[in-house]
Amino acid sequence: MSQPALDHLIPQLLERVNLVDIISQDVRLKQNGNNWVGLCPFHSDNKPSFSVSPSKGLYYCFGCQAGGNALSYMKEARGLSFVESVQELASMSGMELPDDWNRGAARWKEHREKKDLMFEVNELSMLWFAAQLRASHGGPAREYLKGRALDAEHAATFGLGYAPPAGGLHRELSRQGKSTVIAIELGVLWQGRDDPRKVGDRFRGRLVFPIRDLSGHVIGFSARALEPDQQPKYINSSESLVFHKGDMLYGLWEARDGIRKSGYAILVEGQMDVIALHRAGLSNAVAPMGTALTENQVRLISRFTDRIVLMFDGDEAGCKATDKALKVILPSATRGTVVSLPAGEDPDSILASEGAAHLRGLVERGVPFLEWLVRLIAGRAEDSMSGRAAAMRDGGTYAGALLDEMERTQFLEQLAQTIGMEMHGHGVSRMARPRRRGSAAAEKSRSAGKNELDIVALLIKYPTLLRRVQEMDTTLEAQFNGVIARLIQRLLDQYEETGRVVPATLGDGDDAGELREILALADYDVSDEEAEAALEAKLRKLQRDRLKGRKEELLRRHRDAEQQGEVESLVQLGEELDEVLRALRAQSEIDRN
Repeated sequence: MSQPALDHLIPQLLERVNLVDIISQDVRLKQNGNNWVGLCPFHSDNKPSFSVSPSKGLYYCFGCQAGGNALSYMKEARGLSFVESVQELASMSGMELPDDWNRGAARWKEHREKKDLMFEVNELSMLWFAAQLRASHGGPAREYLKGRALDAEHAATFGLGYAPPAGGLHRELSRQGKSTVIAIELGVLWQGRDDPRKVGDRFRGRLVFPIRDLSGHVIGFSARALEPDQQPKYINSSESLVFHKGDMLYGLWEARDGIRKSGYAILVEGQMDVIALHRAGLSNAVAPMGTALTENQVRLISRFTDRIVLMFDGDEAGCKATDKALKVILPSATRGTVVSLPAGEDPDSILASEGAAHLRGLVERGVPFLEWLVRLIAGRAEDSMSGRAAAMRDGGTYAGALLDEMERTQFLEQLAQTIGMEMHGHGVSRMARPRRRGSAAAEKSRSAGKNELDIVALLIKYPTLLRRVQEMDTTLEAQFNGVIARLIQRLLDQYEETGRVVPATLGDGDDAGELREILALADYDVSDEEAEAALEAKLRKLQRDRLKGRKEELLRRHRDAEQQGEVESLVQLGEELDEVLRALRAQSEIDRN
């Protein structure tokens, strides 16, 4: 089925289904105004934080931030594939699916069946590796685990196993009738380049760590060398249909509940560090897959929390890894702390030498990201004018990744003070300008105010009012907070293309979590006759608030320029301030009339 046809089919389907009826099969819902509320099916909920909006066709949990439409509910709550979800919803609503959908569904079924075969091979491999760890020849791996103070319970929790030097997985998979081709594609078996008939075990003489996705499927493995002369130290599964190491974090399946309960994730370097923290009672630890942290991995963490604790090894390489990680984390608006470990130490060694309480104390005493960066940049700055200038330029690179203007300015001012460099207020403001971000950056907006939420609610309920937004003499980005501007643009695009607005189709993409929260919060009742006047009043208030905020910023910069004697800046800022004040007076005149 073509994408345009699919884009037409899905809104039709979502408009026909009754989301309250669907979710009521799993959750006891109670009506609360225009919405229905109940205990969230996605996390341990003891008070109704789960809200369902039948008019928008959306659900949202204010506790764990799970949200979406009927399709996402069928996938997340009932474990159905996309195709299965569409077919089930069509059956519920009595909607007949077109023939080309059924042809596409057949291709999707083939794709799904291949993934299922891959999951089966990986699951069977994990069970075989675990059995080898328990067997008599698993002694070397058990001795290694004993030396790391890791007991059988934790080994079982993480599904650890052993790949003996003699192999045997190939024979086991063949005995079970599993596809050798699939196993080679997954990277648990190898195939000779010159002679394809030569096939054997890829992991030998190694401790094996299974990797699970967020549905609990085993998607790959990481195998650690047990002998000092074994190279490389770690071998990962091959990239495949189910495994992409830059998109997954080790231990996230095991840590997901711990992250939700604690409100933050601890990011460490390796698998043994993850397990060490779990042993210390910190069940919210995860690790990248032997590579530098990626944007996709940060985005994955942000589905559970907006706080990260970085705990990398206490050596120069660990410091560099922390620095690189922060360059990826800062643009995402995720916040957190850095735990600086003593030189030569890692979480596992500290747990062994100092104990669990000491390790937990280090986490509690972490240094905020920006404060750690100030110390890092100041520590490597040369004690000269050019060295301090280079440090400020270095700081400007990090500041450009921050979304909040005040945070950017405070960071640079603290850095300047730490390295002993005087910075004029206007100079700091120039350095604190945000850099342009590509579409891959996980950009987050400032939190939306109630006035903007009311505007969104009016535009959803009365889409003909979107024409008023199109008539505005400035861009959406200039008038609205980032996520609101993007949402309104989607409303405009959908209305222009289809002549209607279907809110249930709008909460997708990298900013899905934010959009769903905005859609859940946007709730404003007004009569049909008053809708247009209400929108006009709210747009005027929006403009007035923006002008007031701009006025305060200009007044602050004007005071700084006055103190520093920056005449040119004073003239320019004075002209801008006069323009803003004139606009505010014009707004007041309109409001009076």
